[in-house]
Amino acid sequence: MSLRALAAFAAFALATGCSKSADWTGWVYPDSADLTDDVKLGKFDTLEECRAAALSLGRRLKRQSGIAFDYECGRKCEPSAELVGINVCKETVK
Repeated sequence: MSLRALAAFAAFALATGCSKSADWTGWVYPDSADLTDDVKLGKFDTLEECRAAALSLGRRLKRQSGIAFDYECGRKCEPSAELVGINVCKETVK
């Protein structure tokens, strides 16, 4: 299974149990040197849940590839009205 396929599967698995009232959205960047390549994790009720999911996936990807990962969790994110594929969040943290 390719790294991208594994990341997509993991992101789907992590996101399927989230509630509709979730305020946090998570992303993992499999290569910390390339922030244009991201895996959206989905929505979470708390920052702690978002962080845990991001770190779990990131560590699995790093074990497979040996490449350093990065992640972020954003609160109250919405798609940008001006930039396609970009989200704007009220707050973004690690």
